[in-house]
Amino acid sequence: MSLLPATAQRGCRQRPVKFENIAVAWDADDRARGRLPEAPLLLYGSSILRLWQDAAEHWHPLPTINRAFGGSRTWEAVLHLDRVLQYRPRVIIFYCGSNDVNYHAQVRSWEEDAAEADAQQVAETHSQDAVAEIPATSPW
Repeated sequence: MSLLPATAQRGCRQRPVKFENIAVAWDADDRARGRLPEAPLLLYGSSILRLWQDAAEHWHPLPTINRAFGGSRTWEAVLHLDRVLQYRPRVIIFYCGSNDVNYHAQVRSWEEDAAEADAQQVAETHSQDAVAEIPATSPW
């Protein structure tokens, strides 16, 4: 799923993307691991999860893959969602948004709408799985 054509059609301002090549690092890690676990718990989002070095120990016996990337913002995580869904995770723990604040992202931006639509698509297509979204900001 690519959101860029839809945003161009709507005339939305594109936000900068810093992590265009993050999948190259993930591919290298996958090759180093050898056989990937089936139906893993997937950590995805920004550095709060990326820095969780011993997550696999805490979630044992669930096999765990960490694909969070530090400094990522919601729109960057959305752009890579289709890539991480290729792991066919049983559970996704998603944390993103705190870096959006540094960019002064507007509330209910097209990225948030897209993230919500993507989360709904994940829920519909992976109804037997679980998605836990950790909110980064509070509306209060």
